[in-house]
Amino acid sequence: MPDYSTEIAQIEEILNSGVTEHSNDGQVTKFDHDKLRTRLRELKRLQAGSNGRARVSTIRLN
Repeated sequence: MPDYSTEIAQIEEILNSGVTEHSNDGQVTKFDHDKLRTRLRELKRLQAGSNGRARVSTIRLN
């Protein structure tokens, strides 16, 4: 199973910093926070599903 923790950490770092644009040696990178949040949700969902544990609910009717 793939490990998404590195990508999750990178996206969280960008979102927490509040940076929307970064310039390095004349190259400009712009970050769309809405798309980053969507990707972060997707990665966390995938990470939760890949830990090998099924979600189980038990209802006791005693």
